[in-house]
Amino acid sequence: MATSQRVGELLGRVFEGSRDYFPRPDEPLYRADLLKSVDPLSLADRLRALNLSSEDRSLIHGQLATYSGGDAANGGLTALAQRWALCDWSAERLEQDQHRKALYYLRGLLEADGRKFIRTIAARSGHHVSEQNLHHFVSSST
Repeated sequence: MATSQRVGELLGRVFEGSRDYFPRPDEPLYRADLLKSVDPLSLADRLRALNLSSEDRSLIHGQLATYSGGDAANGGLTALAQRWALCDWSAERLEQDQHRKALYYLRGLLEADGRKFIRTIAARSGHHVSEQNLHHFVSSST
């Protein structure tokens, strides 16, 4: 099985149930009643509950660290589950979203004049990139 296909399957397992608690991903509190049970969980909590093989755990831990900006112990399950839902529960779209944000950031960084503030970088990215989204991408990528 191809690695990308296996990552997709593992992401599906990690975010199992997210279709229920994020039926409208652009309205994250639409099912606040269901979020109460999963919101306190970290990504590490969820990985422990899955009882993955060491190979699968290493593979998915690396992917989650990339998407959440650090160690899975510190990453929130629901924050990344919402992003998964916004990407139509698709590993391919999640990867494309990560690449798109990186390209916007780099384009803005290279083209912004003077000091490199998030505001000027967002304005120079050439797309309708909000400062908030760009700030979130940068802070979660370091």
